[in-house]
Amino acid sequence: MKVSRSYMAVIVGLVVILGVLLVILLRPGGSRQDTLGPIDQQVQVPTGDSLHPLRIAVVMEPGLFEIDDEGEISGSLPAVADRLLTGISYIWVPVSEKSLGTDLLREKRVDILATQQASTDLQESSDLLRTIPISSSHYALMSRQDSLSWGDVLSGPSPVEVYYSAEDKEARLILQNLHDISYTAIHPSESGLPPLEMILEMVKGRIDFAVVKHNLAKEMAERFPQIRVNTDISLEAPQVWLLRSDAESLRDTLNQRISKTDTTE
Repeated sequence: MKVSRSYMAVIVGLVVILGVLLVILLRPGGSRQDTLGPIDQQVQVPTGDSLHPLRIAVVMEPGLFEIDDEGEISGSLPAVADRLLTGISYIWVPVSEKSLGTDLLREKRVDILATQQASTDLQESSDLLRTIPISSSHYALMSRQDSLSWGDVLSGPSPVEVYYSAEDKEARLILQNLHDISYTAIHPSESGLPPLEMILEMVKGRIDFAVVKHNLAKEMAERFPQIRVNTDISLEAPQVWLLRSDAESLRDTLNQRISKTDTTE
C-alpha cells in the first residue's frame, strides 16, 4: 500500500513533536526544595537502602526554620541547606522537637536531622552518623523587661531561678557551671517545654530568666517587647547535622561540601 507524501509528512511532524516533549519532560533540573509536597525530580543520591530525594527533618523555630501563611520557607537552616545541597532534590519534614527527628532517623523515615546539635547533645545520638561542624552558636540569658537587672540579681541575697529546656543539655551545663564556679545565686531550673514554648511562658510572665541559643533569644526579643536579651554567655559551640546510620555515602558527600562551602550564619 502506497502512502502519500502529505500523510508521511504528518507522521514525521508528530514524531518530532513527541521527541521535543520527551526532552522537556526528562530534562534534569537544578536544586529543588519543597515542604511535604510532591517531588517531580528524582536525583540519585545514595542514602542507604534506596535512592530518592533527601528527606530533611527540621525543628520549627523563629530565625532557624519558619513557614509563613503562603507556604514560603525562611530561616538560617534553609539558607545553609541551599548552599550545601546544590543540585540535589530534597523535601523538608518539620517536627515539633528534636527527639522526634532522631526517632525518624532511627526508623529511616528521614535521611537528615538538620537542626542545631551542640557537642553535649551528641552522646545520646552515638548510633547515628554526623557531619563535620557546619556552623557554631552560643547562648544568651533572657529576662522579662520588668524584672531586676542581672547585676542586681547576682548581688542579691536570694537565689534566682534561671530556666533551661530539658531537651537542651548544653544550656543546663552552662548554668550548672556558672553556679558552681562563680554565681551561687543562680538556681538552674529545668522546664519540660521546648525552648520556644519556654520563652512564650516568659512572655506570659510565668518565667523571669532563661537561657537559650542566641539566635532564638534575639529573634524572640525583637518580636515581643515584654522580654529582652540580657547578655551572651558561653563560648561558641560547634553545630552538626545528624544522619541515618546507613548513610555513609551521604555523610561523605556532605562533609566534602561543608569543607568547600561558606556556611557561616
